Amino acid sequence: MDRLFSILISLLPGDPFRGFLDSFAGIPYLGYLNWFIPVGRCLQVGAAWLVAIVGFYAVQFLIKQIGNLTGLVGGSS
Repeated sequence: MDRLFSILISLLPGDPFRGFLDSFAGIPYLGYLNWFIPVGRCLQVGAAWLVAIVGFYAVQFLIKQIGNLTGLVGGSS
């Protein structure tokens, strides 16, 4: 099973951003900047916010669709 997964993974293309991300290793003050602006924490908060907003709109969409199917909410007059 592991061999099958390694064959499937080997068929996928390489990471196109690897060279770009590796170039950040040469920036000497990146660690200090990350201390003042915690990029990892900002990304976590942004991802949580995005999940909450998408969830909210998904629930609103489902409520509207169920209301349209049953004729209870959002009927045309």
